[in-house]
Amino acid sequence: EAIYTTLGRIYMTGSDLSNAYRVFKQLVDHFPASFVGHFYLGKIYALQGKPKLAEQSFDKTLALEPRLVEPRFELIELLRRERDDGRKEPEKTERIISLYQELLKEHPRNIRAGLELGLFYHEIERTGDAERILSDMGRRSGSEKAVLSTIIRHYFEDKKYDAIRILLKYMLIGAPENSDLFYLSGLTYNELKEQEKAITQFGKVKADSRFYENAVVNTTLILQERKELEKAIAYLEEVIAKVPGNAEFMLFLGTLFEEKGEFGKAVDVLERGLIVDAENHKIHFRLGVVYDKWGRKEDCITAMKTVIRLDPEHANALNYLGYTYADLGKNLDEAEELIKRALAKKPDDGYITDSLGWVFYKKGMFEKALEYIQKAVSLVPDDPTILEHLGDVYFNLENREKALEFYNRSLENQKENREGIEKKIKEITGAGQSKP
Repeated sequence: EAIYTTLGRIYMTGSDLSNAYRVFKQLVDHFPASFVGHFYLGKIYALQGKPKLAEQSFDKTLALEPRLVEPRFELIELLRRERDDGRKEPEKTERIISLYQELLKEHPRNIRAGLELGLFYHEIERTGDAERILSDMGRRSGSEKAVLSTIIRHYFEDKKYDAIRILLKYMLIGAPENSDLFYLSGLTYNELKEQEKAITQFGKVKADSRFYENAVVNTTLILQERKELEKAIAYLEEVIAKVPGNAEFMLFLGTLFEEKGEFGKAVDVLERGLIVDAENHKIHFRLGVVYDKWGRKEDCITAMKTVIRLDPEHANALNYLGYTYADLGKNLDEAEELIKRALAKKPDDGYITDSLGWVFYKKGMFEKALEYIQKAVSLVPDDPTILEHLGDVYFNLENREKALEFYNRSLENQKENREGIEKKIKEITGAGQSKP
């Protein structure tokens, strides 16, 4: 019996239904009481579009082993699929309910069955029954973390957001203070592009919840995406006043000030974050980026060195420090070594590839620079800085036609600081001949 079962499963795994059917049919012929054989025959019939035979096989499986869970779910799915195809006979509806009830009688704590039955009651407009079952699920969710993980696994990961919205509506009746449910509700509304509702739901997540930090971050990201930076800043400042010991919130607030170009405020809040968590490499990295944008190159270098001390494998910091050295035209051998370490971690990163090409450019190794920066452009075709770098390489290789092509492509993608690239284009088209 075990050999038939193993061989049949191998055929099933390979989607060889013909041989799987042959083996499982032999199994039940030789061992009529093999519920496994009848179960797999049911699955094969279902896959072959033979619902009546599938139903008979699943019924036989349950007759042999009434406590089994999976055959009931398979049978329910089969009947619901027929119902969804337009065959909504009352007896089919009652059979589905009966199967769920039998399953819950045998396994009263089965979360999946409870959720599915509640949704089915809602679907057939038996809202009182839906509320009874799902509000109890809501109460259970406070002590049984598996309730939430089941919703995520069976509904959220499959993008069944409308179903989750219905589930949570009833579950929150039974657990109106459950932060976990409000957090999941916020995620669901965000996926449905109903951002105001998402923000409202995230706002109901309590500060002592395991999801509080995520709720704050998601709210901030929504406001940032909507370009409501002032509102996002005010929101985070209010959160930090309530929860002053969270370095991640200060990191996000510093990022918002950076986006606004208020670099002094960004540095102040990031340094406050380091008082809370002195070795937070994410804050040190962000601080280095802000210093760079502010024109404080030496402070940027110090910050990136700190990141690398805390996390020697931090590819972005290795690249940032190497590129900064290259841009300043100093420590070029060290810059090359740093960027090669970064590239070993992220071999298909166009920005790091460009950085290595830029080091070779600064060393006057233009053919080598061309090799890497061409690859960088193939990886990141629309980055204006990388396109400009390729233009610079071609200019120094005295290929003015190609240089002009990439300068123009850079200008097309450049939203700010266009004067420098416009000057280079003018140099090629006749105003001057000095090399970039």
